[in-house]
Amino acid sequence: MAPSNNGSIDDFKVVGTRPVRHDGIDKVTGRAKYGADYALPGMLYGKVLRSPHAHARIRSIDTAKAEALPGVKAVVTAADMPEQPFDYAGPERVQLNFWHMTRNIFAREKALYDGHPVAAVAATTAALAQAALALIKVEYEVLPHVIDVVEAMQPGAPLARAAPGHARPPELAVDALLDQAELLHHLPPPLLRGAVPAFQQLQDLCQGCLQGMRQVAQ
Repeated sequence: MAPSNNGSIDDFKVVGTRPVRHDGIDKVTGRAKYGADYALPGMLYGKVLRSPHAHARIRSIDTAKAEALPGVKAVVTAADMPEQPFDYAGPERVQLNFWHMTRNIFAREKALYDGHPVAAVAATTAALAQAALALIKVEYEVLPHVIDVVEAMQPGAPLARAAPGHARPPELAVDALLDQAELLHHLPPPLLRGAVPAFQQLQDLCQGCLQGMRQVAQ
């Protein structure tokens, strides 16, 4: 039944009612089966070794002992992933940078956060996979990090992510982006169809936020 113009709840068949939850009894009694409840022939178990540091350079990863453990079928690190160029690909609004993405899947040069995946193991049992993780030796060079936005804006604050060959993006990059937003006012009105006021509000908001952050940093 389609809702009437006044939008009364009585116009709906399901919204506002208490339908029978056919899986409810199984869930509350523990009989429901989930993916982790099944064990199939030949199934492998995976475990991930994660960085204990919020920011650290990875000097070396030694997986030899883990690979030699009976029952371990595979050990992977960032070295097993192809290197990607620093480039943005895809449609304009959903562009992806696979250089960054691959470094999030596995830490490559550095661990960028506490819990960052460093290596992964596949073994015939969960216990073997966990034991293999303990055999992986990672040499870290712990780097400084900040967890406060004000500290992160200070001159010389540690930078976790940077493009290849760039130590730190220039401070005026945000201002340049705001200047580019000003160009929206010069586009033909038929192309914008009233979007300019919305962009102007966004620009004003960004400028106010930027000014506020700089005052706090000072």
